[in-house]
Amino acid sequence: MKNKGITLIVLVITIVVLIILAGVTINLSFGENDIFKKAEYAKEKENESAARDNVERSLMEANMEKETNVGYNKDDFLNEILKKNSIVVNGDTVISGNYLYIIDREKLEIIETLGKTEIILTTDVTGYLGKNANGNYEVSLLLEIESNVPLKNIVFQNLDGTTFEISTEKEKVAKDLTVELDKEYIVTIETKTGKIEKRTILEKSTETISTVEELVTFRDKVNSGLTYEGKSINLGANIDLSTVCGEDFGTWEPIGRFKGVFNGNYYTISNIYINTTSRDQALFDINYGTIKCLCVVGGSISASYNTAVIAAINYGVIENCETNVDILNNSTNGGANGGICGTNVGEIRYCFNLGNITKTGSNVNSLGGIAGVNSNGGKITGCYNRGNITGSLKIGGIVGSMFDRTNKRNVYLTDCYNTGRMSGSSYVGAISSINGFDGNYPGGTVSNTYFLQGTASKGVSLSYAYTITQANVKTEKELKSSDMIRLLGDNWVEDGKIKNEKGEWIDNLDEEGNKIYINDGYPILKWQMENKK
Repeated sequence: MKNKGITLIVLVITIVVLIILAGVTINLSFGENDIFKKAEYAKEKENESAARDNVERSLMEANMEKETNVGYNKDDFLNEILKKNSIVVNGDTVISGNYLYIIDREKLEIIETLGKTEIILTTDVTGYLGKNANGNYEVSLLLEIESNVPLKNIVFQNLDGTTFEISTEKEKVAKDLTVELDKEYIVTIETKTGKIEKRTILEKSTETISTVEELVTFRDKVNSGLTYEGKSINLGANIDLSTVCGEDFGTWEPIGRFKGVFNGNYYTISNIYINTTSRDQALFDINYGTIKCLCVVGGSISASYNTAVIAAINYGVIENCETNVDILNNSTNGGANGGICGTNVGEIRYCFNLGNITKTGSNVNSLGGIAGVNSNGGKITGCYNRGNITGSLKIGGIVGSMFDRTNKRNVYLTDCYNTGRMSGSSYVGAISSINGFDGNYPGGTVSNTYFLQGTASKGVSLSYAYTITQANVKTEKELKSSDMIRLLGDNWVEDGKIKNEKGEWIDNLDEEGNKIYINDGYPILKWQMENKK
């Protein structure tokens, strides 16, 4: 993604200034051998030594991470380790226990000691809001300042050299600015004793999440109104949700209206737990951005209306995602339940679901292995479902229902297959249940789709489509054959294959020469083997 300039109409700056005022000094002098001065000097040297040791230990920890973690990033991992050890990070300058050091991020060593600082400043753009109603961007800046002497002023400098002064007495200041992502802005702090120190602040276009606590913080920011539009969130490790949701902790609260890019980097989020009667439940609530390269497995979801694993409603793009979580809808509400998303009006491509979906009761729901409903511009490409789906009405292996209320004829489902078994009383299809909405709205284009013989009596149960619905039944042998790869397209590969150093797909064999399968011999998406973690 290209970084673009951001016109910042309102910048709310919260300044927390903790001034430690000098107390009463007891002046007891005993000449050159003043025991109190010696004790004070010894204490100072002890503090300085402890501060340096803290930095050196952190650099050693980062070096161990560098040697053992193939995904090591010198900036993200090092900053995380330093901050964990209560070290203030300002580029290559760090502050430990009020002492400044310059570090070499490549060699992971201290290269210069700058002495003691009178000011500790932690600065970051902490609230990325995205576009407001006027089409402009908003951010919130938090400056946390500790000073052991009174401050004279704080000056913020823009990229064009213009400055404005921030009052050290007020808690909030509003100012119009022009800001760009990934650019450094200078904050200068001057004390009343004449001491001047400068720091840089940075609004990054990317953030890395490596712990469950960081994921929860990200979720809470989105749910407070931060859309993350124009920014990317990257997973840096597998994340287990069992410490924040479950029978002992309660239900997972979905990540709200998201407009950025969430890149899972093929890491896994495991043990999601949702058990509520509230509507629209999933890892994400509504996706307007892009969610990609994410695996969500384990746990259980029990909810109503739009319910899924990745997103309850998708207006954006979901791609290269895997889900394996069982879904239960036991409410009296209708709605859309799907392995990837509940209702899709965006794009879902190259995803697969292994989890089972069950709806109890006789009320109407649309149940689909990939999406419960695909409508109004929704497109599903190159996906497969292997989960079993059980309910009453409108059950489909890939999509529960497809229709186009806009009459623009832009709803598509193509290059997909299903092996999961469908069970229900009416409108049951191995690919889709109903293509069209009760004759009032046209269905979508269903093309180049395949289903395992015996999973349902029809590929599409009932169609009001404006084009011919194409859903082809295949035997197990046919579906596992190399011919299926040719039919499904370039994004697919035979199960039991692996790419060698030359980029060729060869048989994936164990030590005894037997093929290693990850999908029981059925076709897999290339990214499953190319990016397996």
